[in-house]
Amino acid sequence: MSLNVILMHFDDPYINPYLLTNKKTIMNNSRITFNVLYYIKKAVTLRDGQNPIYCRITVNGSRTEFSVNRTIDENNWSQRANKSIGKDQTSKTLNQYLEQLRVKIYNTQADLAQKQEPLTATRIKNKLFGLDERPLMLLEMYDEHNEKLARSIDHGISKSTHTRHCTTRSHLSLFINMKYGITDITIRDINNAFIQDFDHYLRVDRKCNNNSSVKYQKNFKKIIKYALDNGWIAKDPFIGIRYRFEKTNKPYLTTEELDRLILKLFEIQRLSIVRDVFVFCSYTGLSFVDVKSLRYSDLKHEPNGSTWIEKPRQKTKVMSEIPLLPKARELVEKYKIHEDKSDAALVFPVSSNQKMNAYLKEIAILCNINKVLTTHVARHTFATTIAMGNNIPIEVIAKILGHSSTKETRIYAVVEKQLIGKAMGKLMHPVGVN
Repeated sequence: MSLNVILMHFDDPYINPYLLTNKKTIMNNSRITFNVLYYIKKAVTLRDGQNPIYCRITVNGSRTEFSVNRTIDENNWSQRANKSIGKDQTSKTLNQYLEQLRVKIYNTQADLAQKQEPLTATRIKNKLFGLDERPLMLLEMYDEHNEKLARSIDHGISKSTHTRHCTTRSHLSLFINMKYGITDITIRDINNAFIQDFDHYLRVDRKCNNNSSVKYQKNFKKIIKYALDNGWIAKDPFIGIRYRFEKTNKPYLTTEELDRLILKLFEIQRLSIVRDVFVFCSYTGLSFVDVKSLRYSDLKHEPNGSTWIEKPRQKTKVMSEIPLLPKARELVEKYKIHEDKSDAALVFPVSSNQKMNAYLKEIAILCNINKVLTTHVARHTFATTIAMGNNIPIEVIAKILGHSSTKETRIYAVVEKQLIGKAMGKLMHPVGVN
């Protein structure tokens, strides 16, 4: 549709005086910055010596531009006045045309605002030209988001963050298909009821516990915020919905269980390797992803004979500085015999996390440990049994674990019954009391 056709019905539009005199307007209790600007492209000079005039629409900092199909001599254009400064009839006609187009744009914005439709610069332009917009689909938008995350891995985004969002996207896809019998849903159809039903699906159909369900919903909420920030939806469907994480007891091995694990002889080599990696993490506090990427270049040998791990955590990029305890040093030396000793070489032959956890279940059975062993249990064991069990200050534990604050560390560290008994024993037999 041409602009001339668009402007034919200019005589009886509804004009909002507030919008015509202000660049800021209110929609759904949030302030929207909206502006229309004309400019000439000085870099483009046509054969007749004139320059094309363009229109720029800006909404909340995002903008779109298009040609108004008019040209002007650069010397007759005032960028400050946003119009021609010529006195002839051609200039007057041009200025009238630009003013009519400006009013048409403001009317389009007012119409979208009145209908509480998403307001973006591109949407205003498309509606102005009568272009039919294909509705934005939730899973398509999530795919685009996840592709951006994938490109940002190791550049401020961890691989686990990308994986977590891919899993959330997969749950949403299965839910949409089960609930509505379709492969995708428009972003505008996401409302409070959809979110509540998705939560029910996670807890009942997928049998996720509370904390897992909350994590998925928080990932989903980030996508909704992304849509809100871009003006693709006008109202936050999460308003009024609150989710809370439940405190859980982190599993860990006691000193007796850890010793039993260390002394166990395995005939199967893969189980022996997995056990050694688990024990090493139990004495260093390294997470699975950090022990898997541990290289000899991360081991620093001090003049006093001690060895330290100096390595930034892959998840947080916070530097971990960990002195190797005797048992951890033994394991490093054990695998030095079989592995490449160059600085770039990996210290341990670590399998995938999935295989590690599967083998750890076998190991738990063989060692008569009635706990579900995972790679993360080793980290809990270090914080609780090795560190707190030997009265290491929580500030030191936080530094070793690579935490940015002790608040993160406290979720790992629990006070064992034997520590309570030891501390209270001093009160039962106070020194100097007859």
